Amino acid sequence: MLTAAEDAMTAVFTFSPGAAPSGSEFSVVVTASKYDEAGDGNMITATAKWVDGDPSVSIFDMGTAQQENLPDGNANVEGDVMTAVFDAAPFDALGNGWTWSATVTESGADIYQCSPDAGSDA
Repeated sequence: MLTAAEDAMTAVFTFSPGAAPSGSEFSVVVTASKYDEAGDGNMITATAKWVDGDPSVSIFDMGTAQQENLPDGNANVEGDVMTAVFDAAPFDALGNGWTWSATVTESGADIYQCSPDAGSDA
């Protein structure tokens, strides 16, 4: 689920018991974009990655080719719930009507995907 607050965008993945990624490397990647009919617009990717239990969080703006690294405390895994909190400003800059999808990867392989149909108030 992706939820918006005043200054943060939060991605929460709740897995069935025992189905959460358990490998030494896994990540959550949220892709958000907005393009008009002429193809003008932008895309961002927000990533929370865990390697050997250590998190790293970033947002990459495809339009500017700039990456913003966020505090590692913005990512958490507790049992079957993975949570990542991202700065809302890059999402807000897309304007109204942007679309999103999210993918969970484990050891480089996509294992789960979700979209607004799976639950979002963004």
